Amino acid sequence: MKPLRSFRVKLIAILLGLLGTLATSVGFYYGVYERLGLESLTLDLRFRHFDRGIRDSRAICVVAIDDGSLSSVGQRPWPRTYLAQMVNLLGKMNSKEVLVDLVFSKVRGETSLGSEENDSFADFGEDESLARACQRHGRTILSCYFNEIPANREIFDLLVSDLTLGVETLAEKTGMGIEAVEAVSSPTRKLAIRQRVTMELSINPGIEKFELAKKILGANWLTQTEALTGIERAYDQARAYQYLRYKAGNAGWMIANGGHWPSLKSLGWNTQMELPISLLAERCSDVGFVNFEPDSDGKILGVHLLGTYDKMIFRQLAMAGICRHWQVTANRVKIYPQTITLEGEMNAEPAKDSLLLPTGQTGRVDIPLTREGKLIVNWYAPNGDQWWKSVGNIIPAETLLKIAMNQETLKQNQYLLENAVEIAVKNLQPESYEKYVRLQKQISMLEEHLEIMPKEESTREESAEENPIQPTTTSAPATTIEEDLIAKIADAKKQVKAIELSAHEQLEWLYQDRATLTPAEQNRAENRLVLDLWRSLNRPDEIHRINEDLKATIEGQMAEVD
Repeated sequence: MKPLRSFRVKLIAILLGLLGTLATSVGFYYGVYERLGLESLTLDLRFRHFDRGIRDSRAICVVAIDDGSLSSVGQRPWPRTYLAQMVNLLGKMNSKEVLVDLVFSKVRGETSLGSEENDSFADFGEDESLARACQRHGRTILSCYFNEIPANREIFDLLVSDLTLGVETLAEKTGMGIEAVEAVSSPTRKLAIRQRVTMELSINPGIEKFELAKKILGANWLTQTEALTGIERAYDQARAYQYLRYKAGNAGWMIANGGHWPSLKSLGWNTQMELPISLLAERCSDVGFVNFEPDSDGKILGVHLLGTYDKMIFRQLAMAGICRHWQVTANRVKIYPQTITLEGEMNAEPAKDSLLLPTGQTGRVDIPLTREGKLIVNWYAPNGDQWWKSVGNIIPAETLLKIAMNQETLKQNQYLLENAVEIAVKNLQPESYEKYVRLQKQISMLEEHLEIMPKEESTREESAEENPIQPTTTSAPATTIEEDLIAKIADAKKQVKAIELSAHEQLEWLYQDRATLTPAEQNRAENRLVLDLWRSLNRPDEIHRINEDLKATIEGQMAEVD
């Protein structure tokens, strides 16, 4: 009996094992475990306890706005001039691509059509400074995101046709109750404004903001403050969208003939894009989305890499960077049920330690996807949710910003040393500055003419010898042309010297007043200029020493981040 019983036990164990394997396979095939959250749990366990041999790529560097940077520099939002300085520095450090995981969807320091107050931290020139940095670098990719608006389609269509419709009119036309309309009116109106402005700009790309507001809102457009504010924001975003579509068309990321790409996250009619402001959208090289969708357990285990919207193919920020680096266009992207294959130009081979390794075919990269079409991105690190602290190649934003600011200070000091006198005249004698510049140009022109004098007739006496018959006069002896030029140069220099002396005297007086201020007061821009100008003119050796110290500091800082 024992052998038979033993055989039955073994048979039952084998059958149970087969049934368990079958159940596991069926559950996996139909995505049961993903829906129950079990797949996420097993992924967490695998990432936590099993080393898959994946290492950080030294070709990728994360510039982190971490707690230390926020404590040292200040809480966000930082001035965009700071970000511009960091982009400029990354360009000097020969970065191939710069991906900025921040969305700049609001204009800084610009007057508004409506009554919306500007950010108190805003500063005129911030956007232009960042835009110049993006353009100068040439390969800066900014962020956008898609926002699903809880809007009502019927109300949306009515408002697109007439934005002046009120809640009561909308309720009457739709048959909905007043309260039901009020619940969705505000977000639906914002979406409708964006759509209407985009439509008007597609018809007349050159229409100005004020003209557009008047066309949409009618004769009483100036009194509709809330709508004006919405139109202003929508106008800039619509401009940005125009630039984005233009770039997408040039780079081959438009869907031809309205074709459909399978396995992509498709975005609906009530999706609103939050893009970089139009100035930045125009100057940056590309834009990538930064949307994340938590899984059923609340963790972010994967991200969509591609999305379609308005016949355009949008790429996640990192995906946009990869495509830009390898010059991948839509016709080089192949999508399979659980894989995206990229085939790029071969002038940008992945580094040996790259996170994306070639599959054996030159220039081909296979990216594995989940059943939901996502790339798995979650992994357990010693620092838990603060994953960036576990990245090997990381630079605190504070460090990069200090280097950039030191370089800017060095540049300004050198400029002051070379141009202190002219800067003093421009700022302290503005009423004489135009004359000062004109005299400087006159001196330069006269001195240039004086240098070529030997090639020309140089004296009036030589001219007189050619015409010997002259009336008798008692006037002073004729002077040479050369002597005339020398006299004019001397007179112009005398006037220049007088202007410079006046500016210097005023600077001395201002310096005596500023020198007694507290350090905090001295650091104010207008006071700092006076003090720096005075030192540049009276103690240039001190500025030279400061510059040498700055150079040494910058070299040390650069050595730390290389």
